[in-house]
Amino acid sequence: MSGTGDTSKRNRGPAAAAENRRALIQAARELFAERGFAVPFSAIARRAGVGQASLYRHFPDKVAIGIAVFDENLALLEGEHLRMREFLERIADQARASTSLLEALVADRSGAAAELQTRLRAIIGGILDRERAEGALDARVSVDDAVAAVSMVAFHVAATPDEGAAAHAIGLIERGLMPRP
Repeated sequence: MSGTGDTSKRNRGPAAAAENRRALIQAARELFAERGFAVPFSAIARRAGVGQASLYRHFPDKVAIGIAVFDENLALLEGEHLRMREFLERIADQARASTSLLEALVADRSGAAAELQTRLRAIIGGILDRERAEGALDARVSVDDAVAAVSMVAFHVAATPDEGAAAHAIGLIERGLMPRP
């Protein structure tokens, strides 16, 4: 029967690697949002429809796949010309959907979180430069200040189930970033 039958179940080997990786990241995003970071690693493979070996080929542990989810989140923000409020709103949305992934950043020992932090700082730096040039931002606000603000929004949203938490936190931060006479 070689060469006949259902080819959708056949192992496509390396040809499926990129597709499997995307499916694993999406499954991890969904499961972490639904069940938290403590979800069994094997559940991610099942949700993605791949075997355990494929999961481990791409990600040695949950921290690595959590970092990959954050990497995709940052990729969605890079290259966009967001205003600070829009950026903070997007961070709040991502934090709401990925609350448990903050554990991955804290647990990372590989240095990947540091690389994500560098990319985050570059995105924020671009926003600050644009808004300073427009006079919409206090000239004394540094990238470190804005990174702290982003962390505050993300952790506040993650810790507070109230739907208005993000808007309240963002409003406070905006008032602190505005130019002063």
